[in-house]
Amino acid sequence: MKSVARPLREASTRMSRSMICSATQHSPSADTRVATDNTQRTAYTAMSIGNPKTRCASDSENSSSLERRACRICQSESGEMVRPCACAGTMGDIHEVCLSRWVAMSNKDQCEICQEKYARSGRTLKSLRNWEKPRIGSEEILSLILIAALTYSLIYLVNLCDERLFLERMSSLPVRSDDIGRVFVMVVLASTLLASVFGIFRQVKKYVFKQMEIKFVNKSTVTSNKST
Repeated sequence: MKSVARPLREASTRMSRSMICSATQHSPSADTRVATDNTQRTAYTAMSIGNPKTRCASDSENSSSLERRACRICQSESGEMVRPCACAGTMGDIHEVCLSRWVAMSNKDQCEICQEKYARSGRTLKSLRNWEKPRIGSEEILSLILIAALTYSLIYLVNLCDERLFLERMSSLPVRSDDIGRVFVMVVLASTLLASVFGIFRQVKKYVFKQMEIKFVNKSTVTSNKST
């Protein structure tokens, strides 16, 4: 029995040694894995350091996106801009010309976002070549014709009363009914003429008002001036 068991133990010992050797050959050691990891890290670092153009391009893109300013009305990035309200970020940048046109069209002097009034420094007239052409319609033409007719009628009545010694007759009593009628007609003509002239004056004033540009300033500047 001993002679049979000994060859079996030797055979099992040889098999275990061969399995250990094969496992050692097929599986990398710990030092090999560490060396591989270090090599990969070194290569990644070399790639990131050896390509400075990529890093510079990304940095420039980030900085340009932060420094980029565009008008919130026309979306243009050129020209000088102001921050006349309390809006922050890109919503606060506006061209003076764009904001002046918007205020003239909407008749609103406060921001629709932050609900604060635009900081302004006054108004200035545009140059004559930049004035808009006046729009004269049928209503304006009828008003001018009415003013001309009323003016002619009123002048005619004044001359007629002067020829017939109207003031002398009015000073004496009793006053005649014809003179009272003339006075009434003159008052009606004069009041209608004044109303028509006032309407034309309002339209002219509105037209001139539209030809003015509002000068806007930064909200922070106005706040600092008030605090000082």
